[in-house]
Amino acid sequence: MGNFLELSFWLDVYSLPLEGRFFWLTITVAFLAVLFGLAGVFLRKRLAADRIKREIWLRFSRIGLTFGLISLVWIFFRQERAPYLGMRLWPGLLILTCLVWIFFILKFVFIKAPKAREEKKRLEELRKYLP
Repeated sequence: MGNFLELSFWLDVYSLPLEGRFFWLTITVAFLAVLFGLAGVFLRKRLAADRIKREIWLRFSRIGLTFGLISLVWIFFRQERAPYLGMRLWPGLLILTCLVWIFFILKFVFIKAPKAREEKKRLEELRKYLP
């Protein structure tokens, strides 16, 4: 656990390849993220009538595809022991980026989407009285 707190651990240029259970866990999480992203793309096309739901699924599918594909590329570089591209720093930055991205998605879901729905209802109410 002490290695996690040292900067040299995260910036090691020639990190060892992933092995054992952690390798398979990482591959599984990356593939599940890609599958989640692809499922979001297909669900987005089915929800074409509701613009807000389509936008929510689009945002989740983008993060799933981005996280999964970048993770798979990083795993490849890590297994090939590519200098700088297989560093331990990259997944940490990727996870941090995904957490910020999820924060903005949740902000859209819980703050902006309800306001957009109310605005849509208000405009429909106004259009009802227009010729």
